[in-house]
Amino acid sequence: MALMTGKEYVESIRKMNMQVYMFGEKVENPVDHPILRPSLNSVRMTYD
Repeated sequence: MALMTGKEYVESIRKMNMQVYMFGEKVENPVDHPILRPSLNSVRMTYD
């Protein structure tokens, strides 16, 4: 089995359909949220 690329990692998170709440409000698209995206990008870089 091949390792996942950074892009594949982000897409796998997107497919999880997670329910994320920030500051008491639901985040509809956590993968593209401006506060969460930098953390996701940091993890993504470890896959490349």
